[in-house]
Amino acid sequence: MKIFRALRVILAPVSLLYLLGFYVKRLCARPWSSPVPVVCIGNITTGGTGKTPVVIRTASALRENGFRPGVVSRGYRGRLSAAGAVVGDGERVLLSADAAGEEAVLIAGALRGVPVVIGADRRNAISTIVDRFGVDCIVMDDGFQNTSVRSDVAVLVVDATDPFGGGLALPAGNLREPATALRRGDYIILNKCDLVRDERRERILARVRRISRGRPMTTGRYRPRRLCRGADAGDTRPIESIAGSRVLLVSGIGNPAGFRALVGAQRPASIDEMAFPDHHAYSKEDVDRIFSTSCGVDMVLTTEKDIIKLRRFPLPDALWYVPVDVVLEDERGFVSFIADRVRAAAAKRKKL
Repeated sequence: MKIFRALRVILAPVSLLYLLGFYVKRLCARPWSSPVPVVCIGNITTGGTGKTPVVIRTASALRENGFRPGVVSRGYRGRLSAAGAVVGDGERVLLSADAAGEEAVLIAGALRGVPVVIGADRRNAISTIVDRFGVDCIVMDDGFQNTSVRSDVAVLVVDATDPFGGGLALPAGNLREPATALRRGDYIILNKCDLVRDERRERILARVRRISRGRPMTTGRYRPRRLCRGADAGDTRPIESIAGSRVLLVSGIGNPAGFRALVGAQRPASIDEMAFPDHHAYSKEDVDRIFSTSCGVDMVLTTEKDIIKLRRFPLPDALWYVPVDVVLEDERGFVSFIADRVRAAAAKRKKL
């Protein structure tokens, strides 16, 4: 702990330089206006806030309201990110996690009738998806700090288990920019509220409202749907089957503590854990180590993002993954807000 604190002190000046560079980049930016409305789903801290389920829910809500949305993502850690590529055409997933990154593949697999395109150049990715698929609005995954494209609506996802990234910017803390950036958001979701105590949740809500100057917001929580066998997604079990089992958790995500809490809520007999770095690219050696460690447990549990990368290896029957949905307290209010803002942005473009 002392080493960690000392490291934060040493890195604090670097964090100041990071923030200075970020603000200079924003001041010099000349963002491009997309031909169709853009809904940005972002955050102010590094990974693990739960953006991906919110992206899926937002795109689904827009489609349910008569829009033809498309999703644009950077394709982080995908080898085709720099060049850009179509990940899903609305019917099929066309690329692997190695090519497109696991988040984009997960989104494409979860959405029917919604194309997904990746590209580090967001402007090019938006142009591609509009021209090729005729979408009338965009859900942009993780674009809040991107200065190349102007967003019409910015939805910020805040992780209730670590809302302000330790209070310091990268690399000393986990903040991408100061908490006052919440004021640039149009709507805020305080996510994973079921993983913190009621008193802490209320304190965080009050602080977020104060910092954001009363931006519209709601709370969210993860709802595990079921267990799916890693080697055969059609083989499922009720989530309640975790109760009383000895489990090994395997994950390479931004906030493994959240996954542990989610599984812990199902009352397993015991929990062991193997946590890899965020967006970890699993090797055969990793898989061998995972399953040599799994002796003596009843099941090995991983996340939807991780199973996408693990599936390229032979998987034992003991491996299961946990699909989750995000459940919003004010679902109707959120959907209405997004749909109204997208309609208004579309109408404004028609007048120009």
